[in-house]
Parts: sequence; C-alpha cells; structure tokens
Amino acid sequence: MYGLFFEGNLACVGGFTVYANRYAMLGRLRSDRRYRGRSFATEMMAFLRNKALEMSGIQWVGANTEVHNKPARRVLEKIGLTPP
Repeated sequence: MYGLFFEGNLACVGGFTVYANRYAMLGRLRSDRRYRGRSFATEMMAFLRNKALEMSGIQWVGANTEVHNKPARRVLEKIGLTPP
C-alpha cells in the first residue's frame, strides 16, 4: 500500500499484489472526496504500475474493476491498461 499526499493531506491510497512472483494486480485505490478530479488517482496508479514493473521477475501488470465503474476504468485506460 502506498499513499499520495497533497499539501500534507492524504489524497489517495492504492496498492498491488504479486502472484506467482510474475504477475502484479493493481488495486485498493481509494481517493479522498476533496481531491477527486485532480488526476491524483491516475498519478497513483501509474506510480504503482511502474513500481510493480521495477520488481525482478514481474512479467505482467493488470487491474480489475466493475464494468460500471467508469471513473476507475478511465484511470486504467489513462495508464495504458485496456480491456482485452
């Protein structure tokens, strides 16, 4: 789990889980309502994707969300994760 701070306040959190030492699944993204719409979620998920890819042996990074969760789907698309 990681946190993104803005002016000393926690704006959003997120994390990832590694499976079989090869696959990383991004998730647990939560944003403080006061900071929504400022691209902090996108910044956080891009950071997490990059952190996962820096790990030795990681071959794939992905994420999962509900089909109707349009804000989360937009964030994932912005960082290059698109549905198959």
